[in-house]
Amino acid sequence: MNTPASAVRGSHEVPILEFRDVGISYFTRAGETKAARHVDLTIDRGESLGLVGESGCGKSTIAYAAMRYLGRAGRLVSGQILFEGRDLYAMSEADIRQLRGGRMAMVYQEPMSSLNPVMTIERQLMEVAILHEGASEEQARARALQMLDTVRLPDLPDAMRRYPHQLSGGQQQRVVIAMSLMSNPSLLVLDEPTTALDVTIQAGILDLIQKLRKKFNASILYISHDLGTIAKICDRVGVMYFGEIVELGPALEVFMSPKADYTKKLLAAIPSMADPIVRRHDPGGRKTLEIGGLSKTYTDSGGLSVFRGKAREVRALEDVNLSVSAGKTLAIVGESGCGKSTLAKILLGLERGDDGRVVLSGGFDLCQLPVEKRPPEVLARLQMIFQNPDGTLNPSHTVGYTLARPLKRLGKAKGDVREQVARLLEAVKLPPDFARRRPHQLSGGQKQRIAIARALASSPEIIIADEPTSALDVSVQARVIDLLNEIQDARELTLVFISHDLALVRSIADYVAVIYKGEVVEFGSTERVFEPPYHAYTEELIAAVPVVPKPAAAAA
Repeated sequence: MNTPASAVRGSHEVPILEFRDVGISYFTRAGETKAARHVDLTIDRGESLGLVGESGCGKSTIAYAAMRYLGRAGRLVSGQILFEGRDLYAMSEADIRQLRGGRMAMVYQEPMSSLNPVMTIERQLMEVAILHEGASEEQARARALQMLDTVRLPDLPDAMRRYPHQLSGGQQQRVVIAMSLMSNPSLLVLDEPTTALDVTIQAGILDLIQKLRKKFNASILYISHDLGTIAKICDRVGVMYFGEIVELGPALEVFMSPKADYTKKLLAAIPSMADPIVRRHDPGGRKTLEIGGLSKTYTDSGGLSVFRGKAREVRALEDVNLSVSAGKTLAIVGESGCGKSTLAKILLGLERGDDGRVVLSGGFDLCQLPVEKRPPEVLARLQMIFQNPDGTLNPSHTVGYTLARPLKRLGKAKGDVREQVARLLEAVKLPPDFARRRPHQLSGGQKQRIAIARALASSPEIIIADEPTSALDVSVQARVIDLLNEIQDARELTLVFISHDLALVRSIADYVAVIYKGEVVEFGSTERVFEPPYHAYTEELIAAVPVVPKPAAAAA
């Protein structure tokens, strides 16, 4: 853990960022919503402060308030926010615009929200230098190349001329970090910058942030629900609950000796690589899914291949052999591009396998059968829970409509559909009146429960869960996982769980498959896969997992 800058700060030095008894509210037609109350915090030069807490606790509001970007509905109702000793909310709009992207910068969870899809990477970075530093075209281009090299973007200088969609997620995030550092900001605000990234890519980004912080002596406000990344990055940590900071102190001290009850609950909800593996299910049982010799190759026949003169083949899966029994959980792990999403698409019928078998119990082979040609009874047997429920819930339809639709489409509607909807809501521990709500009236955890209920509507044998908790805070994640476990036990469901969270996988899976460049390099019981000797790639994945220090009482 780094030494906090406050430990060596002289009395004459002014904090980079200071919140003095800050209150923030949002005003809508429904009235006032208090998002932050009595917030006091400081960040010194070169210091990193993390904020953690559940969705809706106010941590993102603090981040946006630090950038003076609360939107029309948000308002500072009390206190002061000072940046380098200047009152942010007493400054002119022109001064604020000059600060943003200059002396202060923000990196968001989703890099594509910060990148213009119709501009090259080179041009987007050049504009920062031209706008904030008055650099010439030549100077801006040289500065952009230098910064992209600093964040270790591969394939330079050619990569500068690419568009955002031609980069991987980890590369996009490196570009956004480079853009934020173009003007040597005093303050870097990071809002969940690694949540959607695989564990090895996340580790690379976190190491990069640490090195850049030292190189530029930048202060960091780091917002995250991942306490492992907070432990790795931050000198101090603040724990927020219902708009208030309930605990604030050195990160190691807060993690090892938490004082607030809420902090203790957060830490208790985190799965750990050090926890003993507890098998939830007995071995054996009928096979509900068998995959044998599955291969899939994509042909890149467009884009840049036109100029290369020939198509390029990408081997997504090669000779994959897996199986899972009724009531068991098979976890699929591996970094982006390894083939795990391709495997899920073939199971769902969104892609066809080139070779091999994907057989449901009863002998039904799915490998070459696209979803539009699958009979309703087969569609009903295999359902999906996606990573982001917002992308799958229609904002204009009620929860009741969302749950009733698969019942009707798959021939599962029997008698009063409203009663069936109420039973589905009960299965995911939500009251029946939620049927009248729309997605915008639900929290993140509630939306994911609706997504689970919809998957259960057809009484499936197998559910494929693709990163179903990665966007959720740790306490909400724990409740969703407990819910999935209860439903699985009650219905003898087979769960195919795709995740980059190895600590979570270790705590819930019966079997684990590690995929690397389309090949299954390790497959077996959770105990066997997570016990040495490891395959070299498995060992690399495990080594990249951020570790949260355990409270002294829990570690004893």
